Amino acid sequence: MTVAGETSQASSAPAARRDTARPSPPRRLIEVDVARALVVVGVVFNHAVDGLVTSGVVDPASELASANAVLYMFRMPALAFLLGLFVPGGVDRYGTRTYLWQRLVAVGYLYLLWFYLQGLVEFFASGVKNHVFPSARFLSPWTSYGQLWFLPFLAVATVTLVAFRPWQSGRRTVVVLIATGAVSLALWGWNMEVLGLHGLSLLVFAAAGAAIGLGRMTVLVEGRSCCWALLGVGAVLGLLVLVNLGAAPATSGSVATSLPAASVSFVAAVCGILLVIALSVLIVRMAPFSRRFFSAIGTNTLPIFLAHVAVVAGVRIAMGQIGVTPGWTVALAVVCGVGGPVVASRFAIGRPTVQWLFVPPAQVRRWLAA
Repeated sequence: MTVAGETSQASSAPAARRDTARPSPPRRLIEVDVARALVVVGVVFNHAVDGLVTSGVVDPASELASANAVLYMFRMPALAFLLGLFVPGGVDRYGTRTYLWQRLVAVGYLYLLWFYLQGLVEFFASGVKNHVFPSARFLSPWTSYGQLWFLPFLAVATVTLVAFRPWQSGRRTVVVLIATGAVSLALWGWNMEVLGLHGLSLLVFAAAGAAIGLGRMTVLVEGRSCCWALLGVGAVLGLLVLVNLGAAPATSGSVATSLPAASVSFVAAVCGILLVIALSVLIVRMAPFSRRFFSAIGTNTLPIFLAHVAVVAGVRIAMGQIGVTPGWTVALAVVCGVGGPVVASRFAIGRPTVQWLFVPPAQVRRWLAA
C-alpha cells in the first residue's frame, strides 16, 4: 500500500550522503513490490473467507477457514513491516515536516472518503449482506470499521517512527525496538474501534521495517537463493508449530492477551514475515512471469486495500444466489477483489472526475505541495 511519500526507489543522493551508514538501493526493490502483493492478496482472501464463515456457508472448523486463520497470524504484521521500510527514505527525500504533512493529510482524506463511500455501499446492501449497517454510524467517523482501521494506525505509526527514528543509529534501533516491542506485547489482541487505537500491537513491526529501511533491505535480498529457501521452510515449520501452541493474531479480539501467549504469537508473526520475504525473493529470481504479475499488484496495493471489501461482498452475494461452491466463490472473489480495484485505479489516472477516489484532488495536492 502506497501513500504520499513512499517509493521503492533509492533515496536521493544528498540523503545518502547524510546517512552513510544506510546504503542506498541501486534499483527498484521488486522483492518489496512482490511482498506487498502477497500480503494484499492475503487480505482479500481473508475477507472473502470471513464473509462465507459469517454467513454460515463455510464451517469455522473447515480446512479453508483454518488456512485463513494461519495466514491471519502474519498478514497485518507483514504489511506494517513493509510500510515501515519506506519511512526513512520518505523523511530523507521530503524532510520531516513535509513528509508528515503530506502523509497525514493524504491518509486522513482517504480514511474519511472511504469511511462514507464504504458505509453507503454497506447501508444500501444491508438487506443482502451479513450485517446491517446502522445509519447512525455515519455520524461517528472516529469509530472505524472493516479494513479502514489500518489507515489511522498508519498515521500513528508514521508519527511514532518519525519522532524516534530507529534507523539513525544502532543504539536508537535497540531502544525503539525494545520500547515498541513492549507496547506490542502488552496490547497484543487489544483493539478498540476508535481511530488510532486499533492495531497498536503492530507498532514493533513497523519500527523493525523502518530500522532496516530500503537500503539495508536491498543488501539482505541479495542473499543466496538456497539460504532464502531454507529460511522459508524453517519459517513455515515454526509458524505451524506456534499456531498449534495457541498463537493468536495481533489484530483480533478486544482483550489483551497474556504475556506468554502474546510472546508465542509475536514469534509466529515474525516467522510469517520471514516467509513472505523469502517467497518474494524466490519468486523474483525463479518465476519471471509471476514476478511481473505480482509486481504489478504490489504497486497498486492502496486501491486494492481501499476498494476490495465491497467487491468481495458483491461477488459472495452473487455467487450465493446461484449456488456456486465456497471454494470457487473465494477464488472468484479474490480475482475480482484484486483485479477490479487495479483496473479502476488505472482508469482513474489522469481523469479528475474519478481520480479523487484513490488520491487527493488536485487542489488538495497543491495545498500539500505548498
